[in-house]
Amino acid sequence: MENVMISKHALERFIERYDSRCIGKDPEATFRKILAKAKEVQYTSQGHNLWRLLNNGCRDARYFYHSGLIFVYVSEFNAIVTVEHQLHRKLGVDFVVVEEAESIH
Repeated sequence: MENVMISKHALERFIERYDSRCIGKDPEATFRKILAKAKEVQYTSQGHNLWRLLNNGCRDARYFYHSGLIFVYVSEFNAIVTVEHQLHRKLGVDFVVVEEAESIH
């Protein structure tokens, strides 16, 4: 994901949602370091997956998780389009790492 673009919106959401003490002087560099460590995840609820598809304008999106943040990647743009808080969603319950999801089926 090193050549992926980061939308202005995604960088703004990252700055808003990540611990300001850890961002440093170059927020984009910090964003890219965390993104490089992120694992691809998928949501376990088919209803949630449908809602996400509709919310993304019917564009296929992939989700990456690290440090309590979910990075939304749209391949059509080769870009991270937003960054979300994990909030109440739990890893292993509401979403799973893709490798783990594949081994379940």
